[in-house]
Amino acid sequence: MQRPVQFIDCTDSSPLSGLWSPQSHLKHLFYGPGCVQRHLLNVLPSPKSRVFIVTGQTLATQTPLIRQLEALLGSDIHAGTFASIKQHGQAAGVDEALAQVSADPSIDTVLSVGGGSPIDSAKVISFRTNEQRGHFLTHIAIPTTLSAAECTPGGGFTRKDGVKVGFMADGMGVSAVFYDALFTRCTPRTLLLASGVRAIDHAVETVYHPQASLMPWKATACWALGVLFKFLPLVAAKLDSDMAQPSSEAATRLGDENENENGNDRGRAGNAKPESAMRAINLAAPDADSSSSSSSSLDDMLTVLMLAAYASSGLRGANFGGGMGLSHALGHALGSPYGISHGETSCLTLAAVIRLKAKHSAEAASQISCFLLPAIRQTPTGDAVRDALEFARLLDQLVEQLGLKQRPLSERGIGMDQVPVIVGRAVKGPDEKELRHAVTELVEALF
Repeated sequence: MQRPVQFIDCTDSSPLSGLWSPQSHLKHLFYGPGCVQRHLLNVLPSPKSRVFIVTGQTLATQTPLIRQLEALLGSDIHAGTFASIKQHGQAAGVDEALAQVSADPSIDTVLSVGGGSPIDSAKVISFRTNEQRGHFLTHIAIPTTLSAAECTPGGGFTRKDGVKVGFMADGMGVSAVFYDALFTRCTPRTLLLASGVRAIDHAVETVYHPQASLMPWKATACWALGVLFKFLPLVAAKLDSDMAQPSSEAATRLGDENENENGNDRGRAGNAKPESAMRAINLAAPDADSSSSSSSSLDDMLTVLMLAAYASSGLRGANFGGGMGLSHALGHALGSPYGISHGETSCLTLAAVIRLKAKHSAEAASQISCFLLPAIRQTPTGDAVRDALEFARLLDQLVEQLGLKQRPLSERGIGMDQVPVIVGRAVKGPDEKELRHAVTELVEALF
């Protein structure tokens, strides 16, 4: 019989106080299979709106989704599609898409479809359009991963040297989000599950962030963490079961490649069988497809995972400033410069960072013990360091269970001479000598 979870009082600061200011950009959040078909046209800013779609090559060429969107919008509303956004939003692609938008002054809305790269790229396009025209584009997002890029008004692009440039403005935020499982079903297994670990990274680094508000952000992040730990393995098992029983020739054709956002298979962590296809069958008739118990079960699990991704990051508050935490900083230091997806970087860094926090930050260890273990139905022992190390072990166990154990950096063509470069990108400031030493050891262990 499972022991009841014992929650420890974590609010020992007195007087307990704080501030959370809501962000103003999000006006609509729809969720559930078929919500795009039912509601997309209703959130356009005007009856005369013109919509430009920003997405990646895989979604445009290996699934029917973009063609369906173009048909739904119709020729009067659909102003064009740019389907060459690559992983981490390469500058050349963003510039090319911006040029197409700039050439058509009737475009007032950008619709991003995909993971963090198309969504962030669309934010940059809106920002640059504001510089040219004096107003931002309305941004609507249909996420197909759990990266939660749609949650913040910040975005960026990757320069030619591989360094990502980020910036934030209120008008860059997404005004309408559609969590539609009929779109998420087309996401390759590895990319989907790794982005779920990225959402766990958001939730974890929320809990020990000194600026995170207790309510609602930490509370929703803890709920998200419990959902992600429970449902990611269930979705993985469901996808593996479906992949073992291909049901149509079309499914095999659509799933010939296991691709990441770049349109190649660099992020492959396991089964190379047709995975994206199993979520692409009968998308032209979503109501009929969703009626089967098998697909509706998967759709429900995907929907709750998307809501958990939002809960991990969507309520950080307008008054939150600065970056997230060390795992995120290392993710940015490793991601775009070396072509590693942020889902993969979280698989590499998060458990290691939690162990570092356990040993070097009593406050962080206490927060992990008080909030994170109960969130995943584990009882804290009262020993904060021991509890934090146990959480790191359970996270490593989850990553391995999902088939996401990562290759060492040395097998990715990265030399040890890059260690100080990576550490320098992740740890800023001359007064962080002790932390810099600890992070150096952490990065060296990734090789």
